[in-house]
Amino acid sequence: MTLVGKLIRGSTLNLVEQALKLVLVFAITPLMIKHLGERDYGIWLLAMAIVAYLNLLDLGISSAGSRFLARAAGGGDAGDYQILVSGFFVLYRRIAAATLPVTVVIALLVPLFLDDQEGARQVRWIVLAFGSAMAVRFFLRIY
Repeated sequence: MTLVGKLIRGSTLNLVEQALKLVLVFAITPLMIKHLGERDYGIWLLAMAIVAYLNLLDLGISSAGSRFLARAAGGGDAGDYQILVSGFFVLYRRIAAATLPVTVVIALLVPLFLDDQEGARQVRWIVLAFGSAMAVRFFLRIY
């Protein structure tokens, strides 16, 4: 397959994926509101917004890593490739180590934003669970 064909196929698949996500959001949101109720759905959205901000700890390194590693692999320089792999390995370990305390601090600050103590407790547990999972994901990320 030519480069143009690969680009067209990749772009088409990306558009299909985005369209599918959009359709699913429009289908699932009313069901979640119906089954969770407005209050619990709002708590869920707040927790997911907080967790989404934890993704910013990536700092765009995943995209940059893919780009530079592809260049090093394509250039055939095993030394540069190995240096990049070990560098990203250390960097992601540090990001994982930073994610855990940031998650705990955010979880402790949640009651400042909610008057409802039960809702704050629920958001706290959701943030702790997803934030910890994100730290593990950073820790296990490999190239």
